[in-house]
Amino acid sequence: MSIDELRAALAQVASRLSEVGQLSRQGEQVADQASGALASIAGASSRAGVQEALGIVAELATQLGEAAGRASHASELLEGYASGL
Repeated sequence: MSIDELRAALAQVASRLSEVGQLSRQGEQVADQASGALASIAGASSRAGVQEALGIVAELATQLGEAAGRASHASELLEGYASGL
């Protein structure tokens, strides 16, 4: 594999990781919205299932935010490596 082919392959992977980061951020926003809506429902309900779902959705939003950050960081690392070739 030539340097140019390697750069192209790294750019493609970095682009995909950037896409994963964007989609994860979108998922985080949707989960945050769902969490807010569920919190208003949970306030009126003491049902364990509703409270548990609220916790799960809040945790999911956090995990998606973390995934977005990791994907973006990996993309930046690959772009930096490729530019140094």
